[in-house]
Amino acid sequence: MKRSNNTSPTTNHLPSIQYQRLYKKLLTKIGIVILLLLIGNITYGQVKFEWAKNIGSTMIVEGNAITVDASGNIYTAGGFKETANFNPGTGISNLTAIGDFDIFIQKLDAQGNLLWIKSIGGANEDQANSIVVDNSGNLYITGTFQGTVDFDPNAGIFNLTASGNSIFVLKLDLLGNLVWAKNMGDIGTSEGTSIQVDGLGNVYTTGYFYGTVDFDPNAGIFNLTVVGGNNDIFVQKLDAGGNLVWAKSMGGISEDKGTSIALDSLGNVYTTGYFAGTVDFDPNVGVFILNPTGGGYYTFI
Repeated sequence: MKRSNNTSPTTNHLPSIQYQRLYKKLLTKIGIVILLLLIGNITYGQVKFEWAKNIGSTMIVEGNAITVDASGNIYTAGGFKETANFNPGTGISNLTAIGDFDIFIQKLDAQGNLLWIKSIGGANEDQANSIVVDNSGNLYITGTFQGTVDFDPNAGIFNLTASGNSIFVLKLDLLGNLVWAKNMGDIGTSEGTSIQVDGLGNVYTTGYFYGTVDFDPNAGIFNLTVVGGNNDIFVQKLDAGGNLVWAKSMGGISEDKGTSIALDSLGNVYTTGYFAGTVDFDPNVGVFILNPTGGGYYTFI
């Protein structure tokens, strides 16, 4: 089940954060259900049900993202609270959250059997929002975290620290071992909502940020600053080693967020999300204004 506050509003009403969080908890109280539908003859609209799995606990387990590799293995990511059993079969594979909400990353085989499960978290609320797999089986995850979090899901330690809610980008190998982890942002609220990877291993993310954020995850500085007093959209490209290639921002005086990103075979980047008011969508020196005549929030592409 997907977080309600990751859904782009297309009407003139945006639910409050409090409502979204309550709705999220009601939806996810019973855990995650993963469905696999095998599409048959599309001409006749035939859809064959294959299987469904339940993963959860008495508290909250929140599946935010899913992807599939070339062998049919299924990867999910999200967040969980307290202790949850991530084995959808008869076995028990419990994970216990360190803080309020921890990140989980899970791999199932093509029949929905558990292959491995990993967790990452600190003392605060941490969430994975998007996951993608490359042709070699490496996983890329983005989301948000706060405080100090060890992003090595195994016995090693690889701490990242942020004062506010910050963006993370995480790469794991096909066995769930840490390859690298990066963070962008510190004070304020910033969140990675969607991630993609190209054939060369370059990583693209979108989401939103607040205030001034350094989008260089290494020693350099590449600051982006919001236009007004609310969240702005970001689009970022990292190379295969997690180094900054470029980062762009778009926004106006109201709340603007990128919620999904896609790539084509020519290297073009596509994003969607929502915005309000007047926004210049040219992230460079040019100007390309969208200014809907009505009030409220609108979808952009």
